[in-house]
Formats: sequence, structure tokens, C-alpha cells
Amino acid sequence: MMRRAVETYLHAYEEINQRILNGKLIHADETHVSVRGKGSYVWVFTSMEEVIYIWSETREGHVATEFLKKFKGVLVSDFYSAYDSLNCPQQKCLVHLMRDLNDDIHREPFNIEIKKLVHEFGELLEPMIDAIDRFGLKTHFLKKHKMAVTRFYNTLILRKYNTELAQKAQRRFIKIRVSYSHF
Repeated sequence: MMRRAVETYLHAYEEINQRILNGKLIHADETHVSVRGKGSYVWVFTSMEEVIYIWSETREGHVATEFLKKFKGVLVSDFYSAYDSLNCPQQKCLVHLMRDLNDDIHREPFNIEIKKLVHEFGELLEPMIDAIDRFGLKTHFLKKHKMAVTRFYNTLILRKYNTELAQKAQRRFIKIRVSYSHF
């Protein structure tokens, strides 16, 4: 039955695969699943119209690098380092970043440094999100926020944090900025 399903749907799979890889944008993520009591992973690659799921026994990055090796559009992903080696423009998922920062605050609720950093980041994002809600992702409206981003990073880079968690967040923000400075 599985062999017949593969034969039946292989052409459709290959068509979807090519449409995703020839597109301008892919969102990628992977998640742990249990199949018959054994841990494994499902990788998800999606455009705004299609999606491909690839099952793997492990979370090894070769699944992503093999699938995306010829992709030249923009890749949106979480912070899993397997995506970093891909030769395409990349953007890190804001939702993953915000979730991680919220987890940091919950992990150390009395850490004033991380709270202040997250608060400042929230203040940076709020007018951008308002602009997106009002005008969509139009460059004309978003470029107005570049100066605020520059101020945020200038302050962040010069600040000396004492706690390990705030230092880690600072390094992460700086890495994001350096990685995407060509945009």
C-alpha cells in the first residue's frame, strides 16, 4: 500500500518540490515526532502556497542542506545552526526570537538586565508592527524605522552586561545584525 501511494503521489510531490524551490521565499522548520514510539523529526519547507514535509530519523542538518542546496530566494528559519551554511539570503523568524526571549525571562524572572533588553526590543518592534498592520510590508513605510534599529543596536553594542543570560542575548542580537547587514 505504501509503495502504491509513493507511485501515485511522486509526480505531485516533485511538482510541489520544484515550485517551492523555484520560489522567492521558503519558511523552514523542523519538529520532533514520535513514530511507533521512536523519536524522529519532520522537516517542513513551505512557500506561501505549498508545503513539503520530509521525515528523518535524526535532526542532522543534511536534510535541510540537501533540500535547499539550489534555492536562491529568501529563507526564513529559526536559529538552528544547520541553516547558517546555506548559500541564500536568510531571515530569522521573529516569532522564534520572541519565544526564546520570553523563555529567558521566565527562566530568570529577577534578571533586570534581560528584562530591560527585552523591553527595549519590544519598544523597537511595536511601531513597526503597527506600520505593518496599517500599510503592509511596504518598503516606504518600513524604511522609516531604520534609524530606530540603528539606535537600538548602537546602544546594545556599547552596553556591558553582567549576567550570562543578558550577554548571551546581546551576542545573539549582534550575530543577527552582522548576518543580515547586506539587506
